[in-house]
Amino acid sequence: MHKSVLDIIELLQERPVSSVRPDIIWSERLDTKIAAMPLKKLFPEDNEEKVYGLALQAAFFILNDSLSKAHDVLQDPLVYDKNETGDYWHALMHRKEGDYNNSKNWFPPVHPIHEQLNSKMREYLETQSVQDDGLQASLQKLSEQSTWDPSLFVDVVEEEVKKGFSDEARTILNNIQWIELELLLDFTCKHAFGKSIAELAPSL
Repeated sequence: MHKSVLDIIELLQERPVSSVRPDIIWSERLDTKIAAMPLKKLFPEDNEEKVYGLALQAAFFILNDSLSKAHDVLQDPLVYDKNETGDYWHALMHRKEGDYNNSKNWFPPVHPIHEQLNSKMREYLETQSVQDDGLQASLQKLSEQSTWDPSLFVDVVEEEVKKGFSDEARTILNNIQWIELELLLDFTCKHAFGKSIAELAPSL
C-alpha cells in the first residue's frame, strides 16, 4: 500500500463528523494529499480496480468537504456513470452541495451497503429522543422503510435545511450521514485494494 493513502486515512481519523451541508473544506493539508494520490502507480491498468480507485479519491475529497474537486474526479470518463458505487459518491457530493434533485438522479436504487446502513440508522435513532415533531415524523418514516431509501433521506435533509437546520436536526442528520459515509468508504476501499480501511491501517 502506498504511504500516501495511509497518510490520507490517518488524517481522516482526526476529523469530526462532517455536515450534510458543509460551508468550507475541512483541511487544506488533507486536500493537497488527496490530490497527490499516485493513481497511475496504484492502478496502472484501466480496469475495475481503477474505477474504484477513482471513486475512492472522490470519496476522500467528499469526506474532506472538498466537493468541487470530488466532482472533477467523478467526471473522469473511466468512472462517470460506470458503476453503482461511483454513482453513489456522485449523489452524495450533490446532496452535500445542496443540489437535491440532481442528487436523487445519481443514487443507485439498490446498493450492497443499504441493508447494513438501514440497520445501523435504526439502531442510532433508537438512542435519540427527538424534540421537534416534524423531524421526529420524518425520521419515523425513514426508519419504517424496509431498506435504506436514499431519496427519502435527501427529502429529510432538504426540509430541515429549509427550516433553518436546528442544532438537533444538524446533529442527528450528520450522524446518520456519517454512518453512510463510513460504510460506503469501506466498501469502496475493499473493491479498490481488496482490504477494508481497518485492514489497510490496523494501527490507526
